[in-house]
This record gives sequence, C-alpha cells and structure tokens, in this order.
Amino acid sequence: MSASHLSSAGLALALGLSGCGTDHAATRPAPETPAAASPSRAELQRAVEQSLAKLEGLQLVSGPSLVLKLEDNARGCYGVPCPGDAQGQKAYDAELARQSTRLAAFVEQLDACNSGHCYVSSPQTAQEAVDALNALEIIRVSALATAEPKNNPSCYNLPCGEDIEAARAENARRERVTFTAASMLKER
Repeated sequence: MSASHLSSAGLALALGLSGCGTDHAATRPAPETPAAASPSRAELQRAVEQSLAKLEGLQLVSGPSLVLKLEDNARGCYGVPCPGDAQGQKAYDAELARQSTRLAAFVEQLDACNSGHCYVSSPQTAQEAVDALNALEIIRVSALATAEPKNNPSCYNLPCGEDIEAARAENARRERVTFTAASMLKER
C-alpha cells in the first residue's frame, strides 16, 4: 500500500465513513418532530384581551378595538363567521392570529415609548397621532386619552394654572408617545 492510500483509509476510518458498524444510520430519515400546534381561538382571544388591557393600562388611548380584515362572508354573524362556515372560521382564526401577534408587538412598542425608550416625533395635532395609530390597522381608536387638570383647594377648588399646564404637558406627551410608536411600527 502506498502512503497516500493509507492516509486516505485512516481519514475515512477517523471520520466514520467506513462501512463497519454504521447500521445504515445515514440512510434512515430523521424522525419527524411534531409541528407546534396553532393556538386555539380561545387562547388567541385571551392574548388579545390581555394586550388590550395592557394598552388601556398605559392610559394613552381611549376605547381601542382590534381591527380584523375579513371578507364579508367571514363576518356573516355579527362580525364573526356563522356556525358551520368552516372556510369563514378558518379565515377568522388566521386573521385573529395575525392581528394578535401584531397587537402584542404594538403594545410592546407603545410601552417602550411610554417608558422613554424611543426617539421622539411630534405630531402637529392629537388627531394626527390618532390617524397614525389607525393607519397601522391594528387597533381602531377614536381619541387619545386626555389628562384633565385637577381641582385644587388653593384655587377655590378649581384647577390652578400649574395644574392646567401639567395636564397640557401630559396630553402633549401622550401625543408624542403614540405618534412615535405608530411611526416606528410603520417603518417595520
């Protein structure tokens, strides 16, 4: 045997490429791993409710509702598919899953911006912030939550100037936070 032949044979043995003891492992298909089960409608609805509750807790928007883009036939029974409409049920569940994920990401982004972890963009008006939120087509809101000045006993139980200014500043902050979060998500 030549030296090159021995070194090639030695390399094959070292790498386990010889036919001895392999039990044809390389030719057997890999065992199938079970696919992750899709969340049930109840789990998705719970996730949406939790996200909406967290959104309400941030006190930035008033009355948010989830936007679901569905064909008319998938909304035949008060906005949801009718019982027995398998195709409508499937479309509804797929859209709910898609929007549940988007809503969770939106609330996470809004929470980060509310905590001061975002660059700041300023809208011209509160309505511009509302329009930016609605343009994402994740939630629908009619208005931002507004801070009202508190009555102060020092000012005859009416809001003092500093209370009015504090409420204005808080409302402007809410406009910036919501507009910034909407702008950041739009760029994704």
